[in-house]
Amino acid sequence: MKRLLLIIALAVTTALNAQESPLVFHNHWEYISFQLAHPERIPNALDATLRWQSAYTQKLDSVIGADNFDWTRWKNCYDYQEAGKVRAETHFEWENNAWIPVLKTVVTLSQEGETTESMDYARWNGDAWESYYRVNYTYTSINGQPLVESMTAESFKDTLWVGASRSVYEYDENGNVTFNLNYNGQNNNGEWVESSKNEYLYNEGRLVRRLYSTIRNGNWRESQKDTLSYNDNNLCVSLLTQRKGNGGPGGNLWRDASRYDFNYVDGQLESETLYLGGWFNTAMTLDSRMNYEFDANGNVVRKTASIFNEVDWIVRDVYDNRFDASVEASNIIGLAPVWESTVAQGMGFALSGSMPLNSKWLSCTIASEQLDTEFTLYYSDYNSVDETPNLGMRVYGQKGRLTVETESASDIVVYDLMGRKVAARPQTMQCEFQLTPGLYIVGNGNAFVKTVVH
Repeated sequence: MKRLLLIIALAVTTALNAQESPLVFHNHWEYISFQLAHPERIPNALDATLRWQSAYTQKLDSVIGADNFDWTRWKNCYDYQEAGKVRAETHFEWENNAWIPVLKTVVTLSQEGETTESMDYARWNGDAWESYYRVNYTYTSINGQPLVESMTAESFKDTLWVGASRSVYEYDENGNVTFNLNYNGQNNNGEWVESSKNEYLYNEGRLVRRLYSTIRNGNWRESQKDTLSYNDNNLCVSLLTQRKGNGGPGGNLWRDASRYDFNYVDGQLESETLYLGGWFNTAMTLDSRMNYEFDANGNVVRKTASIFNEVDWIVRDVYDNRFDASVEASNIIGLAPVWESTVAQGMGFALSGSMPLNSKWLSCTIASEQLDTEFTLYYSDYNSVDETPNLGMRVYGQKGRLTVETESASDIVVYDLMGRKVAARPQTMQCEFQLTPGLYIVGNGNAFVKTVVH
């Protein structure tokens, strides 16, 4: 099961555009907020639909995972074919002293003027690759930001592609998703069958609620509600999940199912704690916790996952990271999504999420109750001059401020992670903004660049 989870999680990372900058979250609340507000990006490894262009110095070529530090288990290789158009990921497993191909994912990205994209999954049959699943995407644009309008998944059965699932999305004027409708397969008439929907509520640009409903006996029924709370510094301090029962007395009442509490020190996440609620007991009980340790550059050097045994905290998993501080992660293609899929998923612990990788990530050693694993990453040089278009803009994220330089006078606009405009300067060639630490998107009317302010 662990192998399957890792394969599935790693397969989706191939959807990165070769011209995109890694999407980095500073703490788990940012990851949760993004996931709730932008579910259409999750199947694309969080960052596949973003068209930000940036310059790169290196690209991730492969990731090798070894169990118990004595035998190699698997590797994923990344193929950056014609820049910005196609990228492939191939998954291998080590058998009989050789790498055996298992899965391959090929992404056909939108070219200029197009609004469609596809992701094709194939299995190796010993002689050739056989496609068995694909996802087709269509896009819309709000404030110059490309957003998924629909996702349609198809399975290959009996020589035909058959619709498996479909999702459509609606957005507000700021690019925040407000409504999502999901379909589960098609009926005999070829019509898509509605299965679930999500409705989103924002307050001053912050996501404060997601309402999830499902079809039951032909009618919509509210099933789950996620409520996010923030402190005065706009940091999310709690995520409460409530659910309704399946019927019987009280079955239509909201019950507290779980709650994440987030604790910060000087604005940086220190720990996140999960409480679980019982159906017949309204009191929530401690379940698990993740603690974070950072270096001076904001890299997560250690994550410690613990469970509560009703008396004390018992350490379950420890994640130790090794970095090359001489290279910034923002200059490497594919780094953050690999962290997300390889390390944050598949190891059986729910409290993870992307973390800042401000330096080149070299490896992660995981000491687990269930399995000891080490992930090692390998890179090669990337020719940003030949393959990256001239943006006419350079952006520098520094401690507490953001500097923008342009080749000609431009209207500079700065957005935060949730798509809110936080700063602007008309017709300028150089400007500086004082900003709180976080991920920002800078536009000059022709292009967008992502950067991090520490």
